[in-house]
Amino acid sequence: MEDRTVQSLLTRSRRGALHYGFAYSVNPYRGCPHACAYCYADSVTRDDRPWGLVLDRKVDAPRILARELRQAPRGLVLLSSATDPYPPEEAHSRITEGCLLALREAGFPVSVLTRSPLVLRDLPLLRAFPDVEVGFSFTSSRDRPDYEPRVPPVASRLRALRRLSEGSIPTFASVAPLLPGTSSEDLRALAEELGEAGARAAFVDPLSLSSYPAAARRMRTLGGREFAPGEAEELLRRFEADAQRVGLPVHRRLFAWRREATPAAGG
Repeated sequence: MEDRTVQSLLTRSRRGALHYGFAYSVNPYRGCPHACAYCYADSVTRDDRPWGLVLDRKVDAPRILARELRQAPRGLVLLSSATDPYPPEEAHSRITEGCLLALREAGFPVSVLTRSPLVLRDLPLLRAFPDVEVGFSFTSSRDRPDYEPRVPPVASRLRALRRLSEGSIPTFASVAPLLPGTSSEDLRALAEELGEAGARAAFVDPLSLSSYPAAARRMRTLGGREFAPGEAEELLRRFEADAQRVGLPVHRRLFAWRREATPAAGG
């Protein structure tokens, strides 16, 4: 683990704003301890260090972010796009908490995407936002230590999602990536559990490794594969049908459920 100083933190994303509905991303850490085999982040950041064993703390992130927000057009901020904003280290470093304080002070809408129940620590802070939501990532209704060796258990994520929903925080699920070979029973169970936990929407995106060579190598080593022709669409249809039965809207574009899908000026 290393401390890293940064010159900028608020990343304006043309692709994000146009395709996924967010204007900016903020990554308080570099690297991620979850070690998910399919993760695209090391391919995107071009980090050759062993994935899952690296976590750099951007120790000046809250200060840099507060400065950048004063100059930025208002737009939805995704926290985070290339790391989990709540790694275990966050319990001590509190860098994400500092970033949330800066975002609240600046009045920016925020979407938190995590796999960690540690986000519950910041429930009082999240309640102070006029526009905030929290999403949890899932690939299955059951734990997958083969592909996700250090991800918090599914049950703990569902409990955290429920607590946030009961605490008046809008919640969503990111079923991404949807993995080849997922069973119909698994998808049905996941849809039912997400509905019971109070998720207001689900985003679903099938696995695609063609642009991420590091992830492709890891998945092949573990016996993973790409989707066969037509397989992904069939799984998507089944999940959408199961979710519809429990009143859970399913979207194939992240943040499609939000009213503002417009880029920030210049984005």
